[in-house]
Formats: sequence, C-alpha cells, structure tokens
Amino acid sequence: MIYTRKFMFLILVIGLFGLCFNSFAQEKDVSKCGCGYWGPVNINWWEPPHRNVSTQMSCGESICMCKVCQCCPISLTFNYFCTPINCPTRYSWTISGPNGYSLSSPSLTTSGNIQFIPTEPGLYIVTITPVCGHSECSPCTIAINVREIAQCSPPPGALLPCPPPGLPKE
Repeated sequence: MIYTRKFMFLILVIGLFGLCFNSFAQEKDVSKCGCGYWGPVNINWWEPPHRNVSTQMSCGESICMCKVCQCCPISLTFNYFCTPINCPTRYSWTISGPNGYSLSSPSLTTSGNIQFIPTEPGLYIVTITPVCGHSECSPCTIAINVREIAQCSPPPGALLPCPPPGLPKE
C-alpha cells in the first residue's frame, strides 16, 4: 500500500495574450519519508488531593511518582518528526506493568497522546514506535515508577467520578 499526498502548485504565465493561470497536482510518495527525531515527551498526572503535576522528559529517561490518584490517568503527549518534515508520522505503542499489566494501541495512530490508569504500584514501561512512510523508526521508552496509588476524590473538572473502592478502575 502506497500512501501519497497531493500538493497544488499555481503557475502564473504572462505572455502576449495576457495572464494565464495553470495549476497541477504533484503526488508525494511517502515511501521516500525517512526517520527523523523525537521531540520532548510531556507527562501529566494527579497527586492527592488535587495537584496536577506536569514534567517534560526525553526518551530513555525514567520518573518516580510518589503518589498517584487511583482513578486519574497518567497522560503522555509526544511528537516525532519524520524527514522531510512534511511526511506524516504514525505511532504504535505498548505499556507493560506489574503482574502482567499490558496495554497497547489497537492499530497505527496519528495521535501523539496516550493515557493510562495504573492498577497497582510498580514499574510501567511505555514504548512508542514511530512509523515514517513504510519504515519503523527508533522507539522512545519512558519508565514510570508508581510508588503508591492513593484514593482520591475526583479532581475539579473531571468528567467521570472515581469508582468506589473495590470496583475496577477502568
């Protein structure tokens, strides 16, 4: 499967008969897209009781979260820049955690955003693999160590309340 993008060009020709406009489409073959570079990874989470924490990291780094709210997601926002810069980037991702915790993207996505709710304390490994054209590029791995999951009331503006204790946190 070959993905293409069309770019429109407008040519202005001035001749003996006045102005003449001509436009044509040029297809860009994304198979010519190559791997590029990672931008920063932004991580956002809630600490009890209602403290929104944000930090910026680079691939390969790890972070220790002392306490996270039991029902509030950890969010990662990221960007990978294919070459040339106008080539689209798609992603696949996986998250592995304690006691067999596993979550992954259902298919390639263009979204540079992941959210997950840790189910118990432990180490969560997030691996994001960019795809430029038809090439998988170097993945970005972030290690998140969750020391404690605390019961919290919903943060201000939360769309859904936290589940009562003992119910699944999905």
